[in-house]
Parts: sequence; structure tokens; C-alpha cells
Amino acid sequence: MTPQSVPSPIKSEVKCDVVTVQTRVVLHIGTHKTGTTSFQRWFRDNEPTITSTCGATMYKGRLPDARELGALLINPDRETPDIRRRIDRGENADAGAPPLRGTPEWDQLRTDVFDNVQQQLAAATSTFVVSSESLSLLRHPSEISRLTQIFPPEHTTVVVCLRTPEDFLSSWKRHLDRDFFEFSKDPTSFAYVQPDSWLVDYEQLLRAYRDGFGQDSVVVVDYDSAISEYESTIPPIARTFCSDLSALPAWDSYILNTKENSPRKPIPGIAKPHHYRRYYLWVVGQWRRNFAHAFRKHVLRRGVAA
Repeated sequence: MTPQSVPSPIKSEVKCDVVTVQTRVVLHIGTHKTGTTSFQRWFRDNEPTITSTCGATMYKGRLPDARELGALLINPDRETPDIRRRIDRGENADAGAPPLRGTPEWDQLRTDVFDNVQQQLAAATSTFVVSSESLSLLRHPSEISRLTQIFPPEHTTVVVCLRTPEDFLSSWKRHLDRDFFEFSKDPTSFAYVQPDSWLVDYEQLLRAYRDGFGQDSVVVVDYDSAISEYESTIPPIARTFCSDLSALPAWDSYILNTKENSPRKPIPGIAKPHHYRRYYLWVVGQWRRNFAHAFRKHVLRRGVAA
């Protein structure tokens, strides 16, 4: 990776003019597998109501789930799943993959993204919510420092949602397999899913963000407690920008990215035999369910009517 691939900060004078005057930032960093996608979808679907009720708007990323932020800010010797996806899959990579690092396309993405952040901050109301679970992969001081140059610590609240390490690793392992990633033996990899994985070193994660944004600026949401109380992590995350939960749109129908999701269609050259088997068994199951539904609707009911 060339030196110019390291993202440059937003200009401080713009940052101060935009943020310090009127805008509070709520930086929701995930972690993965804690309902982040559900929260993002709920917010996007109901943003006019949330804005009028709580004065909050959400950052609209250039890539799905604002995953470009983690990719642009992570150190050159580290990777996010999206960076690895582009390297491994080339033209087969989906819309969630950024360009290759060190290319003109990468540099253009970096410029576009930070310009986009500036513009959205300038247009934000009293609270600007940035939700990107890729930010939970940032652990090193240099990475957090780049993030604080975009979102000033004195005006930022960091929200992190944590679940038990065992449950997280189990869910993350299924997620990686569903996305056709190889599990890694490298302890520094995001695909390292052994019990000692750095991904569940929550003390390191909290320390990094508290050192960068301040001890009192990090709010921890307990995933298991939230599920027990609300069956969702949306309410405790939303409480960081809206004190009256009863005024918020319903969240109970937003349950996304669970293990019950349909399997992804296999990508030739990347998917393993068990991916093909799982996908086509699901396709056959869908066909059977559709056939049974049509049979009940058009044959059995017609017979009863006769």
C-alpha cells in the first residue's frame, strides 16, 4: 500500500465550523452481530419521524452500512472484510467492497467519502448519527486518531454494543462462512475465530475509544440485556439521541441478518461444496413451500367450494 492510501483528515477549520456550533455526533460502532443492520434499516425507514421527534439524522454512506469508514481508516497493514473481499474476488466482489487500496479509484473514494461527511455534517440537525460496525475493527491509536480528526471528541458520543464472546464468535463464524470467507490461523486477522480472537478483546476496544474520545464519551450497550428487555438492541442505542423511547417508531419488526436468513448464492471459484449444497437445498425447500401453498390455494379450496 502506498503512503497516499492513508486517509487524510477533514480540514480542522471546516470540522470546527460545522461540528462545534450546532452538531452533536453519535458514533455507533457496532460491534458486528449485535443488531447494527437492524438499527440502520429502522433509522433509514423512519428517519423523517426520528428527525422531527429527536432532531437526529443519519450518515448516508457510500457503501452498504457505511462500511467504507472502517476500510479507509484502518492501518495500512490491516484489513477489513471489505478490503479482503476485493483482493480475493476482484470483479466478483459485490457492492460492499471498496476499490483496491493504492489505486486511483481508492484515492477517489477517500476524497468522495470525506467530502460527503463534511456536507452531511453541515446539513445535519442537532444530532448526527453515524452507524458503522466496521469502526469496531479500529483498535490502534493511529486509527482512532484519524477518526477523531473527523469527529471531534468533545462533541462525540461513542456507542458500542457487546455480546458474550462465545456467542459473538459463533455468530461471526457463521457470518464469515455465509460470505465465503476462509477462516484464518493468523491471530491478527478478522477471520481468526478461535476463543482468544482479538475481536473479543473488549477491554482493548473500549480502552482505544476511551483514550481517543474520553472516558465518559463511550456508552456500552449490553446485547444480552437489550434482547432480554426489548428483544432488540435498537432502543438502548436510540436512547443515546432520544430520551423518550415511546415517541419513536416501532422497532419490533426489524430483525435482520440472523442465522435464519436465506443462504447467499454461491460464487464460482470461491464457494465450497457445502455452500452449494446449502443453497440448493434451500432453493428446493422454497419450491416445495411455494408449490404446497399454490396447491392449497387453487386445488383444495376449489374442491371445498365445489
